[in-house]
Amino acid sequence: MDVNSYTAIDKGRSRKHNEDYLLKYEPTDKNVLENKGSIYIVADGVGGLNKGDVASKKAANLIKDFYYSSSIKNTEKALINSIKKANSEIFNLSNSDTKMGTTVVCMVLINGKAYSANVGDSRAYLLRENKLKKVTEDHSFVGERVRSGDLTEEEARVHPRKNIILRCLGTNKDVEVDTFKIDLKEGDKFLLCSDGLWGEMPHSKLEKLVQSKSEAAIDKLVESANDAGGSDNISVILVDIGKVSKIKRKSKPRVLAALSYFFIGFSILLLAAIGFFIYRLIGQYPPKAVMVLSGQDEVLNVPSEVNFDGSRSYDNQEIASYMWIIEGNILEGEKQTYEFKAPKNAAVTLICEDRQGNKGISTRVLEILDNEEPKVSLELGNPSDKEYYLGEDEFINFRINASDNHEISKYLFYENDTKIEFSGNSYSYKIENEGKKDFYVEAIDKSGNVGESNIIELEIFKDSVKPSISCNFLDNSELSISENTKYLPIEIQASDRNLDRIEVSIGNSTPRILHQKPFIYFWEIKNGGDYNIKIEVFDSSNNKNTITGNIRIKVLPENIVVYSDYYEGSRQIFLKNKNGEIIQITSDNNDNINPDLSNDGKSICYCSKLDNRYEAYLINIDGSGKNMLTNLRSRNPLEVFFDNSGQNIIIAANNGVSNSYYVYNIISRELSEINENVKSLDL
Repeated sequence: MDVNSYTAIDKGRSRKHNEDYLLKYEPTDKNVLENKGSIYIVADGVGGLNKGDVASKKAANLIKDFYYSSSIKNTEKALINSIKKANSEIFNLSNSDTKMGTTVVCMVLINGKAYSANVGDSRAYLLRENKLKKVTEDHSFVGERVRSGDLTEEEARVHPRKNIILRCLGTNKDVEVDTFKIDLKEGDKFLLCSDGLWGEMPHSKLEKLVQSKSEAAIDKLVESANDAGGSDNISVILVDIGKVSKIKRKSKPRVLAALSYFFIGFSILLLAAIGFFIYRLIGQYPPKAVMVLSGQDEVLNVPSEVNFDGSRSYDNQEIASYMWIIEGNILEGEKQTYEFKAPKNAAVTLICEDRQGNKGISTRVLEILDNEEPKVSLELGNPSDKEYYLGEDEFINFRINASDNHEISKYLFYENDTKIEFSGNSYSYKIENEGKKDFYVEAIDKSGNVGESNIIELEIFKDSVKPSISCNFLDNSELSISENTKYLPIEIQASDRNLDRIEVSIGNSTPRILHQKPFIYFWEIKNGGDYNIKIEVFDSSNNKNTITGNIRIKVLPENIVVYSDYYEGSRQIFLKNKNGEIIQITSDNNDNINPDLSNDGKSICYCSKLDNRYEAYLINIDGSGKNMLTNLRSRNPLEVFFDNSGQNIIIAANNGVSNSYYVYNIISRELSEINENVKSLDL
């Protein structure tokens, strides 16, 4: 089987440390490759716990080592067993001060098949015939809601609770592992990644990037995730599948195999019959081993001292020796006293041997229980006040902390008198109705002891109040602008305790979304005419309010024209008045570009080069009062223009990577950056 693989890992743009870890192992030993295949692993240390980087690195290396040292021949079972053993190792390293956890996604390629396994929200994808399909399922809050049909994949990707993980390595003694098996085809491509990649871009874009040749795609994937925000660590493995071949194993013809099995079975029966005849002939029966617990039951509480007695064992020959095996300890003698200190199911074995060397064996399993209640506490997973204002289909997340000598078998979550059974260390409660509610949890260990948590009192209100919205711009029924006006700012006022977004629609155009204050929509004026404007505000409970208006835009011809032109080796600013006279405004040695005339015809704003950088200036039309507005240090030219009010100058700057937009108020002389929702302005 021909395989080519490529890896990339990046810290991202928001995290100080990299808590991701990736590993690929492609054995060079042909025998190992045929029997175990190649393995590829991506692990993402869980945020909010200590030493996420330690957990992810340790998990990947432990899984690889356990898998290749495993004697289990079934690949899928060997992979599951390796992940469970790695989980146990990481869990044992955790303590009350140091909690470690990590997600993991693994893939083994062997004999024409791919075996994928995952815990958490790190993913595996398959690209086949240019279609990218997610192989794994996310073990997360939003992943459960996608599977239940409450959310789409894209809604889950941008959901505010997408980071809540329901399953990972290291936080519990045992862990459930999902596995998937795929028959390989030539041309297949696999993508393994952490949520720092797939969480930053829609599926369609991810599919398009993975379709490229892997040598270039591996770097482009990281670059695109960073360009989209880079809010998390980014780990990527791409595996290209070339020619697929399977190991051929020779098999015996069916008739010969059947005859072989018949003769083997017949031989075993014959030997057994002969052995039994000889055994009965010489009268060598094994002794009967009888184990007695002196005055005690098989169900005990720890700590418990148990007396074991083998004196009732018997044989037609004299018993020469007694041997006990208790919790791995080998003890000799007819009677034993043993103290159990921890709850468990303990197997006790008695072996009796007579003088002829015959052995009798007896085993009993004792249930050693714990008589102490578990310690359990309940916390809000999303800290808040005692009052919750929530909309339809909303959840409150709770965290459960529990400890006990004996493993917790289940939890019971109580909302007033309603009881719900669940497992795990977190619970998402769906809001069904309003009112004052008491929440608490009972933890039940394997010994049947019950521990009760603290009570959390909350008052739940359904949020049905519409957010407020107003816009003075809609008070106008007609607005006259000059033909040089490019953008009209529409400023919107909105308020709500859970404000989410504002959508602005003009005519049949696609709504533009605003998220941050100040809510200013820059309307690009292309033509005059009648326009319908609709503005909608939404809160996080999906309550909305809408205002609409109709406005007629009149575009008036401009009587005064300003422009830049070369004059004596540099660009200068010129003005042509309504009488056709041309007046030179600037006369310096700099390149002066992109002039714009104020609405009152008294001032000009433009860009001028200063020390090989362009800055914005304001000057009177008679050439006096030159004033530098900015010190942005942008290496690329700026575009500047007056807004419709004539009181503000819009400044567009480009640093070679991204655009920034600023407003300079002529009256207050204050410069402020506009929110990022106007990034589509064309320089």
